[in-house]
Amino acid sequence: MRDEPSELLRRQAPQALRLVETVHHPDLVHAPILLPIAPPHEGDSSRSAAYDSGITLAPLQLDELWDFGDAAASEGRLVAAAAAATDDDERAELETQIARALGLQARYARAHAVLDTVTGQAPAAAVRVALERGRLHNSAGDAQGAIVHFRRAADAAASAGLVFLYVDALHMLAIADPSNGDRHTAAAFAALEDVTDARTQRWRVSLHNNAGWAAMAAGRHGDALVSFHAARADAARWGTAQQIEWADESLAECRAALGDEA
Repeated sequence: MRDEPSELLRRQAPQALRLVETVHHPDLVHAPILLPIAPPHEGDSSRSAAYDSGITLAPLQLDELWDFGDAAASEGRLVAAAAAATDDDERAELETQIARALGLQARYARAHAVLDTVTGQAPAAAVRVALERGRLHNSAGDAQGAIVHFRRAADAAASAGLVFLYVDALHMLAIADPSNGDRHTAAAFAALEDVTDARTQRWRVSLHNNAGWAAMAAGRHGDALVSFHAARADAARWGTAQQIEWADESLAECRAALGDEA
């Protein structure tokens, strides 16, 4: 399975995406997560806001700073943005992204040290710290450790009504805990049902795409084709031209696999 937050899809080729932040060990036994994760509260206005109101740093702002094909350059932009930030909570969220950029360079100890210094008081900062801790553990091959942090991030995001980050945490849980991947993915789709923000809805592309590659890895090419078609449709509705191109490539690869089976 591939780690494909929607911001990744715009700038990286599919093959590269299969490797980013996703160290999957088939021989690891993942303990099932049995307790349900509560969805964001129904009454939260953040479900239909331009973006989650509790996030100081809007996803579209981060898009301008991130290039997942060049983590080192992204780190430089994020460091500069954090240094220039006048709001403590915005700086805290930026620092979590610096840690993520370091993790993509396999500088795990330094990345954890950066997260240790994050002091923002807003719930979004705490959620992002847990998310990035989880990604660091997952990239280093510690899926069990990653699950703990992703679950913590999902619970905290749900409590704060931070739908964008809640879906991010669930999509990472589906990667780190593949035995429960379908359940985590279904919960993520349920959280998106009432959201009107197009940038948040773009998660649908990643969720369908990851489900497709999980099905491909399991040899369920027919199921994968359904997921890739859904990813293509959502890319056309919510995503970018690059996402549509990569969805077409995934469909072509899946159809080729189905042809090989014939």
